[in-house]
This record gives sequence, C-alpha cells and structure tokens, in this order.
Amino acid sequence: MRFLRLAILIILVGTANLLLRYGYGPRARRSLAVLAASSVALAVGLSLAFGGDREPGVAVLLGLGWSVPLFLAAANLWAEGTRRRKHAHVLDRIRVLERRRADLEGELARLERQAEADGARLRTLELAAQGARRQLEQVRRQLEAWVQAGESPRVRATRLQEWERDLAVCSREELEALRRRPDNGAAGERSAEGQADREAHRAAVEAEALRRLAQPAEGALDALRRQRDATRAGTEAARSELGTVLEELKGWRRLGAGLFWRKLELD
Repeated sequence: MRFLRLAILIILVGTANLLLRYGYGPRARRSLAVLAASSVALAVGLSLAFGGDREPGVAVLLGLGWSVPLFLAAANLWAEGTRRRKHAHVLDRIRVLERRRADLEGELARLERQAEADGARLRTLELAAQGARRQLEQVRRQLEAWVQAGESPRVRATRLQEWERDLAVCSREELEALRRRPDNGAAGERSAEGQADREAHRAAVEAEALRRLAQPAEGALDALRRQRDATRAGTEAARSELGTVLEELKGWRRLGAGLFWRKLELD
C-alpha cells in the first residue's frame, strides 16, 4: 500500500512538473521516447523476473503499470538536470558570491575583534602617557618656581639650561645613577639656597627621566593610532564590499528563482 501511494504521488507531481514547467522540441521528444521505452522494458523485465507464480500476462500488465511512475521519475530527473546545465552559470555565480560573503563576514569579525583589542591597548597607553605628562608638567612647574624664586631668575634659568644640556647627553645608566644618588650629583652649599639648588637639580634629573619615558609611550601611541585607523578603514571597506556582495547575491538568487519556476523549452 505504501508503494502504491508513492507511485500515485510520483505520477501526479511528475506529470504536473513535466507539463507545467517544460516545453519539448523534437530532440527532447526523442529523449522522452527513449526513456519511456527503457522504463517499460525495465519494469516489465523486473516484473517477469520476480513475478513468482503469476501468469506472464499478469506480470506484463503489472510491469506496464509500474513503468509509468518509473518513466515519470526518470523524465523529471532528466529535465531537472537539463535545467541545471542550462542555468549552471547562475548557480556558479551564486556559489562564488556565497563564498565571498562568508570570507567577508569572517574578515569583518576578525577586524572588529582587532579594533576592540586596539581600543583597549590604546586606552591603557593613553592613561599611562597622561600620567607621565602630568608628572612631567608638575616637575616643570617646580623648576619654574625655583627659577622665579631666586634673586636673579636669569642666572637660575641659565643654570637650568646647562643642567638640561648635560642631562640630555647622559646615558640611561648614568641618568639612573644620578636619580639614586642622594644629592643627584649636584654640588652646592649646605645653606637653604644650596638645598633649594639641589632640589632643583633633582627635579631636572626627574624631568629628563620622565621626558625619556614619555617619548617611547608617545611613539607607541602614534603607531597604535595608525594601526587603529588602518583597522577602521579595513572594517569600513569590508563592510561596504559585504553590502555590495549581498545586494548582488540577492539579485542572482532572484534570477535563479525566476529561472527555476519559468517554463523551459527543452530542444
């Protein structure tokens, strides 16, 4: 009973599909005739071979009955295969666009993760650079106050310039050694003014150390900002291309759907 229902379904759907979605030229009719003859021969042959105790006439009639759904199944497979071959360029283009869409979505996800990581690193470096700049500005204000507090600001300004020139040519090891020395390498009297000069020299050493610390941080910030901008540009380009691909894919799918349902002349 189950096989009978299946045969009836194949007959109904197969017949409707062949009549409504296809037209037939001379060569297509010849191909259908070959399929029909082959289906009859196969179905009758199988019925006779496995008919058991049935009369040959009954076996032939059963074979002819089963040849109808067999023919319709074969004819539909042939027709659909022909349709696919005729419209292979549409299917190929859809596959290419699907792969490109998947690639772009993966690239976009990677760029978004990169942008998030760059943003976190940039915020960390900016906070560190801001802290160094604030410390440097505080030390510079201290040095400016020392220059203005003396009886001769011009002399102190000249002395500060000399300290800055000397410290600028110090190696990193020499600068660190000066920072560790109690007097920072500054000679001076034990008076209050001498103590102020030593504090000023200590501040000048600290300012040079902070300046050197800030330089690489600024360089790293600039490099990271350029990387962030490049990532943003790449993200925008990928997003724009993805939009174009999706629009094109929509058009090709619409075309494919139209071709799938449109009546096709088989010649």
